[in-house]
Amino acid sequence: MRASVIEGDIAEVRTRAVARTMTVVQAWVGTDVDPPAPVLARVGALLSQLAAEPALFPDAHFPAPTEAAGETLYLLAESADRGHALYLWRPAPGFRTVPHDHSTWAVVAGIEGEEPNVLWRRTGGGEGPGPATLEPTGARRIGPGAHIAFGPHDIHSVAIEGERAIKHLHLYGRSLTKLPERLDFDTAAGRCVTQPAQPKVLAPVSSDAAFA
Repeated sequence: MRASVIEGDIAEVRTRAVARTMTVVQAWVGTDVDPPAPVLARVGALLSQLAAEPALFPDAHFPAPTEAAGETLYLLAESADRGHALYLWRPAPGFRTVPHDHSTWAVVAGIEGEEPNVLWRRTGGGEGPGPATLEPTGARRIGPGAHIAFGPHDIHSVAIEGERAIKHLHLYGRSLTKLPERLDFDTAAGRCVTQPAQPKVLAPVSSDAAFA
């Protein structure tokens, strides 16, 4: 019984901490669809402060994916217009993405485990879907205490390693369910297409459900 009370308290503290963070983000970014890099760096540092409280994000509230190389995505906060959406992302070892952009700004901060990123630059094919060539420009490993920011057309790919699903915060300028212009790149074919499917977004598991 005591465990449920403790977990309930964690959920309440987390809700308040997330709300404070999102209030500051709104003040700093507002309706800017492509914030300057210094602003996104400040947002990244702020998000890292929230991520530095791993006790607020227990496995019981944010279960790892049950399938190998799968992912779970949990919504923590979203504005009324479905902008400035904050998620907790748990991809399992072996999970990979193709190179992609987000069509909105994004900031990632590590809670647990590492997210290896390859950064890419579009070198041919113009803009939007259709012919597209890429070249890698660098790599960043994002773990606890680290963060990374992306502009709307920055391109990256991820390949998760390790022995268990990582746990990271992902903040976007718009809801992941409201990004019809997001692009996936096929480097072998030299083409890109709008991302064909919306992600499945979950709510954190309640303390009652976790300890029933």
